[in-house]
Amino acid sequence: MTAAIHAVTGISNATGRPLVLAGVLRSPLTLQRAQVATLATAQASNGATWAEFGGNQARTHGSASRLLVEGQRANLLRNPRCEGAVIGTPGTLPTFWSFAGTLGLSTAVTGTGVEDGLAYVDIRFFGTPTSTGTVQVNHDVASPASDGQVWTYSLFSRVSAGSLANVGNATLAATAGTGTTNATYTLASATLGTTRRSATVTAAGGATSIIVRWRLAVTSGQPVDVSVRFAGIQLEQGPAASTPILPLAGSPASVTRGTDLVSATLSALGIAGNGRATLGWCGVIPQAAGAGASQTLLQIDGGDENNRYTVLNAAGGSVIRLQRGLAGATAQSDAGSMTAGTVFRLGLSIDGAGRAALSLNGGAPIAVTGGAVSGLAALRLGTTAAGLAAMFGETRHLHLLPFTIADARLGAFTAALPG
Repeated sequence: MTAAIHAVTGISNATGRPLVLAGVLRSPLTLQRAQVATLATAQASNGATWAEFGGNQARTHGSASRLLVEGQRANLLRNPRCEGAVIGTPGTLPTFWSFAGTLGLSTAVTGTGVEDGLAYVDIRFFGTPTSTGTVQVNHDVASPASDGQVWTYSLFSRVSAGSLANVGNATLAATAGTGTTNATYTLASATLGTTRRSATVTAAGGATSIIVRWRLAVTSGQPVDVSVRFAGIQLEQGPAASTPILPLAGSPASVTRGTDLVSATLSALGIAGNGRATLGWCGVIPQAAGAGASQTLLQIDGGDENNRYTVLNAAGGSVIRLQRGLAGATAQSDAGSMTAGTVFRLGLSIDGAGRAALSLNGGAPIAVTGGAVSGLAALRLGTTAAGLAAMFGETRHLHLLPFTIADARLGAFTAALPG
């Protein structure tokens, strides 16, 4: 990284300061995350195993080992750990779970345990269906919902025994008033931690609640015998699934994971109140922004939204936008679009005189002018000053330079950032 900075800036001692290095948070950047009787999660570098994290613990996520920053979410399904199941035929389903129709098939709870860090239950479906349709599993009772709310249902599932002979697709089904979704997929035998599926629905038609069900298609008169392993059931308000949100073991309940608040004061970074500095960022946002909220990547502000420089993914899509606020008035310019799930790079340079420039993936910089020249106090990664408009994304690198890079060199600096 240092060699790249030297090459593109022409400044031999321009080492700068890594704030996130290979996904690891570096001082003076800190992370705070409130959560009570709740455990957050992240995927290990093997791309399969999931680990649990307490409050204020940074999470390095996935095979690329990036720092995870997510907003606040609640899991309304009370028993994602599949607790309370009793092995037997038929056995006892996990607490709060139930069948919503088995079409004449017999059922059994055949196993419980932990795979890839996920607590699971195995349910066997066997016999000859008396009619064509879907076997249905409820994970909980209906949850409150209202029109316009966007909800995402997710779980892990795989074949644990038997076969898919005479078995059709599995479906994640969600209903909220007249809003419905049915996300179908084919069960496989892959390792559990890699099998997560999700379905998103918008409540409509006077909705007062939302109910989610897992379904499996069968055909009348065609015998089946398949065992399915379930784990990590989740229902959250938002346009895409966030990482699994878990209650404490032995205490099934709907629980909330707080927002990841990552920040440092400018004084601790050696940056003046005019914000004069350059930031290089590299990472991934797994999903486009929902219609109702943008996703904040970087922000330098005075402690509120009135005076700030912000880089964000604009609401309703994948447009990367540079925005400045001065006494509450805003101006903005768009740098182009990112691709959800694909690594991209940002170079942000603030000149201390009210101008900021942004390069996306080494492209020609765009700029905003008329910004704050004093009173700036904090750098934030992944949220606004109010802790809103969270990134729900992953950062591999964040590098700070205590000076401005001219537009002519900013693109090259950005393109040289490590992936």
